[in-house]
Amino acid sequence: MEKHKAGNALSHNRRQKAGASLPRRSMMLPAESAGSAADPVLHEGPSSLLLIDDIRAIQNMLPARERSCDWKLVYSSDKHGVSLNTFYTRARNKGPTVMIVEDSMHHLYPKKAFYLWTGANNFVQLSGEDFLSVGGGSGTMGLWLNDDFSGGSSQTEEFSVLSVEVWGFVASE
Repeated sequence: MEKHKAGNALSHNRRQKAGASLPRRSMMLPAESAGSAADPVLHEGPSSLLLIDDIRAIQNMLPARERSCDWKLVYSSDKHGVSLNTFYTRARNKGPTVMIVEDSMHHLYPKKAFYLWTGANNFVQLSGEDFLSVGGGSGTMGLWLNDDFSGGSSQTEEFSVLSVEVWGFVASE
């Protein structure tokens, strides 16, 4: 099983000041580059979407039980294909997970925001054979993806999807 410290991702400004845009997938450092002791180990990693600062920001928003866990790659459209059925099969019964979506402009969803459940309804996630949606309210969906992960939308915009990753949590070794 491949293991990588979360600190192996090169942390820098996503939009380089020189204007040259490297693909995010080329921004990874070798596994030997150690992160801080608090960084989770990424099993089956490294992430092709998340930089160390992203991982730390997400980790800080997790419930305490998951905050101290290592991360395990559950699904990657780059590795496992762009089938919603494959996504469902791989994510089934995996417990708490984090889903990250990258659009064609290299923006990540969810954006760096944390929204508490309002209690206004019982809906957190809605899915079917041809779509997946998470969050929302007032008749809109927070994040919606079609069945082949080629397109999606948020409450404010439509976008083309480049990549999707889902990470689960395992006890630290």
